[in-house]
Amino acid sequence: MLAELAVGFILARSPQAKGRIERLWETLQDRLVSELRLRGIGTVAAAEAFLPEFIRDFNHRFARPSRESVRAWRTAPSNFDSILACRYVRVVARDNTVTLPGRWVQLSARANGRSWQGCRVEARELLDGRLQIFHREQLVAEQAWPDRQPFTLVPRGSARPTQRAALGIDLPESTRIDHRVAAKVRTRTRKRALGQYTQIRRPKPDHPWKGRAPLQPRTEAVGTGRT
Repeated sequence: MLAELAVGFILARSPQAKGRIERLWETLQDRLVSELRLRGIGTVAAAEAFLPEFIRDFNHRFARPSRESVRAWRTAPSNFDSILACRYVRVVARDNTVTLPGRWVQLSARANGRSWQGCRVEARELLDGRLQIFHREQLVAEQAWPDRQPFTLVPRGSARPTQRAALGIDLPESTRIDHRVAAKVRTRTRKRALGQYTQIRRPKPDHPWKGRAPLQPRTEAVGTGRT
């Protein structure tokens, strides 16, 4: 997203590099709490109602006009909402569908009648719940979030189980893993070019491989004519 917006990202590796924001956090964690205590505010609803008054007073006391009036930022691109999204690379299934945990989109046939099967696409879930499918930077499908429940953007590949349950995100029954069964199957990684996984099968103590085979006396061939 930063690359598309041509924004450079610099990590702040010390508190001094984050001085302004750290001072703001100190104000909110100290002055705001004191103001709430002085007014006898003890509920979330009353605190939210008081916030506009606190912000006006804070800006009136501490805000300073900028030295330059020239705008230092660029205009947001027209596709700004599509850029700010959670992105997932998917392969179109045989039935022309793209699936995410808890969501799926049906793709229409191409202009020439060909199928999308096997095409690698990018699924983007936007801040407002829309799901967009891009193929080679071209929008090929879009799906709105249903109004049955409010939408909260959470990465579907890394959401916690409690978050997935609250948002209605769950895997199909066929893709769920029974961890009780998986714990009984001990696997280890094999060497490269020999496959990915294999079951560990240890031979019994009396297995012939456990012991050393006895040496057999060599027998010379008779009548072969060799010297």
